[in-house]
Amino acid sequence: MKSSFVTTRLLTWSYPVTINSDGDKTFAIFGDSFGSSANDSIFDQWWPTKLAKKLGVKTYTNYCRGATSFYFTYNNFLQHYAKNDINIVLITQPNRYSKLTKLPSLSRPENNITNIGSLHEIRKNNMNILTTEDHKTLDYLEGWFMATDDQYMYDMQMLMVEHIIKLDPNAILIPCFYGSITPEMYTQLGLSRNKNLYEVLRMQYQSLGSSKNINIVSDYIEKPEFISCHFTPEFNNQVTDVVFERITTGKWNWNFTENIKHEHTLEHYYEQRTI
Repeated sequence: MKSSFVTTRLLTWSYPVTINSDGDKTFAIFGDSFGSSANDSIFDQWWPTKLAKKLGVKTYTNYCRGATSFYFTYNNFLQHYAKNDINIVLITQPNRYSKLTKLPSLSRPENNITNIGSLHEIRKNNMNILTTEDHKTLDYLEGWFMATDDQYMYDMQMLMVEHIIKLDPNAILIPCFYGSITPEMYTQLGLSRNKNLYEVLRMQYQSLGSSKNINIVSDYIEKPEFISCHFTPEFNNQVTDVVFERITTGKWNWNFTENIKHEHTLEHYYEQRTI
């Protein structure tokens, strides 16, 4: 029987891009959708690309893929970190499934299903499309989410984080969510626990005049032609500047603000979910 779960692969943009032919450093980033987007037509608007240009590096490689596990990030780091002078590692949630789920009846037949909420959303939004086999596949995956030992997943993620630091003590680690790392690791990185990329995203929502928790399973979805790495152009610029200062000074000055004037309203960047 052919498996409905396959190894997650890198995407088409994960190759070295020349930024400055006169530069003398190489830069790579590893992680999830906080470092890349499904739509690479606005690759130049992604904050890691902006950062590479601001740093003036010779080459830049983006090894990020949306909704992936930290195991995906860790494995790519092991394979490629030694090639780079600057490595950035985004640390996602510890309880993500590590493989792609094949659902042939959908327009996107291979999916990174992040959590049980995303699984339920796929069921709800595609009830009339999913086949019996698709539902069986989702049942298997739901069983995995229900049976997984969260503490074990958390401990394994922290061992991977510690191994990354051992291999490259200069690597810049950025938590994506509150629970991405332990309180002790936040302190080791020079950050307090509310300093993570999801918290920056919350600031973005508020700056657009919304108190809603806008994400993939909420009332709004991102417009990929305007949003990249989950951020508006204005917030991509903020992330670029903050991470640039961390690289050049060696210390975090996590001075994000929601008091940013956007060129457009919320409806320009997001669309109302219709299902």
